[in-house]
Amino acid sequence: MNSEFDVKVCAWKTAIAVGALLALFLLVLTIKEIKSIAYVGRDIPTQSTITVSGHGEEIAIPDIATFSFSVIEQAKTLEAARELATTKINKAVEVLDQNKIAKNDMKTTSYNVYPKYDYEPTVCTTTFCRGRKQVLLGYEINQTLEVKVRDVTKVGEVFVAIGAVGVSNVGGLEFSVDKRDVLVDSARVAAIADAKVRAEKLAQTLGVKLVRIVSYSDASGGYAPMYYAKSAMMDSASGAAVPPQVPTGEQKISSDVNVTYEIR
Repeated sequence: MNSEFDVKVCAWKTAIAVGALLALFLLVLTIKEIKSIAYVGRDIPTQSTITVSGHGEEIAIPDIATFSFSVIEQAKTLEAARELATTKINKAVEVLDQNKIAKNDMKTTSYNVYPKYDYEPTVCTTTFCRGRKQVLLGYEINQTLEVKVRDVTKVGEVFVAIGAVGVSNVGGLEFSVDKRDVLVDSARVAAIADAKVRAEKLAQTLGVKLVRIVSYSDASGGYAPMYYAKSAMMDSASGAAVPPQVPTGEQKISSDVNVTYEIR
């Protein structure tokens, strides 16, 4: 009997403990639900932040010049046109070699072959002509090369030398900086430092403290390279080509950033 009674008592205690735990669990859920009612229809508080901008820039003297020129030749047959164009291109490349332009600083940007046609009337009366016949006149070859000059002081001389070969459309001169990425990184560092100074001043004015950066964006680039293109002039006295003065100017590389700080 005692053993059976003990078992019943133990089972009763277990049931009471389980019931108590269940009641506590339901109570916690109820309290949580009641608290959530207070936020119904209200926005969740946003993080307190301030956003500032920063600007940085670097000034560089361009050390690379790039220009292009074309060779345009026409002939009645494709073979003849190709031979004329190849001869002139080879002369131009030889001039570039003489001016110490490396082979990997020359590249063909376009090579086009165009058949040239004319149209002749087929049937004519005293008042008008009806119908037109296509007649092949020959072929035109147009090849364009881009050249990179790493000694910008020799750009004028190279222009004159290339023009003497008889090429066409010498131009598109632009100046750039070889290690531009290094300057972009430097400008970005300056921009971030500028943004931090602005944020600290603003925080002091507002009477708050900066906690951490929560977002960042930047637009690094710069102004387009300044360039000057002048055709070679002839010396009226001697008839010799005079190398044009080609100022390189300067290039401004800038970075603008936006930084958002958490404040408290």
